[in-house]
Amino acid sequence: MPRESGWTIAVPSCLKAHFKQPVGPSRPGADWLAVLTNGSIEKRILVRQYFDPELSIDLRKQAQIVAEYVAQLMKDGWSPDSYTAKPGELTVPTADGSSAVPAHSSKPWWRFW
Repeated sequence: MPRESGWTIAVPSCLKAHFKQPVGPSRPGADWLAVLTNGSIEKRILVRQYFDPELSIDLRKQAQIVAEYVAQLMKDGWSPDSYTAKPGELTVPTADGSSAVPAHSSKPWWRFW
């Protein structure tokens, strides 16, 4: 459980899914529940993490990455009070440092062959 600015960060669970993208195919990932506690104050936030389908990382390691991401956000000045609960609002950057959506597929969405 990382601590940042008096906040304790716990990442107890996630919902794995394929998330629709504005362009291109859906992406595999998870929406993690992060519980931030500071004394009697508790904030719950969702943090999205996209997975590389080729890699298999254990859930504890993924939860640790999410906790470290939230701790880094707080070090950079982000506050749990500014969280608006929009889907994908907080997204862990991928290994290449981006959290952007993938490039559009050259195959039209309506073509089945």
